[in-house]
Amino acid sequence: MKKVKVFEDFLSESVNESNIKVGDTVSRKFMGEDPTQTFTVISISGGKAKLKDTKTGEENGMYLSDLIKEAEATEETDGADSVTESFERLPKDVIGFDLRMASRKLNNFYENAKDGYDIEVAHLDNIIKSLTAIKKSVKKFSKEEDIKGTVYEQTEITEMNETEDVNEAVKVEVSLRHARHANELFDDMFKDYGKKLASDVFSFKDGSGARDFIRMMIKNLQIPAGEITADQKYFS
Repeated sequence: MKKVKVFEDFLSESVNESNIKVGDTVSRKFMGEDPTQTFTVISISGGKAKLKDTKTGEENGMYLSDLIKEAEATEETDGADSVTESFERLPKDVIGFDLRMASRKLNNFYENAKDGYDIEVAHLDNIIKSLTAIKKSVKKFSKEEDIKGTVYEQTEITEMNETEDVNEAVKVEVSLRHARHANELFDDMFKDYGKKLASDVFSFKDGSGARDFIRMMIKNLQIPAGEITADQKYFS
């Protein structure tokens, strides 16, 4: 009786139906570990060696060729230098603004609910709507090279030069015909970042809040930039 190791370090021994006979033993062996299963050749017909489990005696229609195919498949998978998996990314501008704004909305909603204030489902719907829009910007990639030099490349996200105007109060004025919508936006998202000086004039603690407020008025409320008065650097 000859003992043949099919899975010795991914087929380090050449094994096929032509070099075994009835009664030989075939065993699985992964990278130097003990065999997990041993088979005995019970017949050879048409060039195919039929096996049975040596321990249990079960046949299960297993052939030596099945074990060899399994070993080759294992070699292709585990022997590869790396396994490529797809991954998903958001563009940097969406992370730096849209996702940050959604985060701010959610935080305001959380703080109001935590402090016992009444909640408005419409505000929650608005947050979900924002996140749904952000989700549409997600893109799937299969190779890291595909994102090189694109807005999806993983680099440090700059949040609109937030540090440049820390502790510098910034005033933003909007035309009266858009004041109502600007007030609703301010009350919903920015009341912790500044105060109202009038129905159409808002003061922010720093440039970060002012810049985000202006961008949201232009992008979300469709208020023309010409209807907003503030230092031009906050329109960037």
